[in-house]
This record gives sequence, C-alpha cells and structure tokens, in this order.
Amino acid sequence: MSRDLDGLLAFIEGRMRTGFAWGRQANDCISYGVGAILAQGGVDPVPPGLTWSSRRGALRVLKRLGYRFAMVSGGF
Repeated sequence: MSRDLDGLLAFIEGRMRTGFAWGRQANDCISYGVGAILAQGGVDPVPPGLTWSSRRGALRVLKRLGYRFAMVSGGF
C-alpha cells in the first residue's frame, strides 16, 4: 500500500491547534490515530458504528480493537 506523506503532513498541521475533545470526529488519541491512518492510505481501522464521547467510551473502543496495535496493524 502506498502512503500519502503529504496528506499526513497536512493532517498533522490541521490538528496542531485543535483542542482536545473526545469523539470519533473530535481530537483524542483514537481520532488522531485514525485521522493519520486515513490521511496516509484512506483506510479507517475503526469499524462503522463504534463511537465514543468520553474517556470511558474511548477505552471501551480501544479494548474492542485490541488497543493501539490493532489500530495500527489494521490501518497499515
């Protein structure tokens, strides 16, 4: 799979001044990682329907995904 490094850089620059917030479309550890994966290769490692709006919800999603290892391996 090819990686779009320009897309990744644009994503990072776009998020540099974004405040922290929980949620799939927000700016937390999961959404940031998913955004970086999407920016590089267009693959979303989080299955449709998995959402979160709090720390507890994010931990539940990470547990279901097998934590970060599953996100990274699923995206790359």
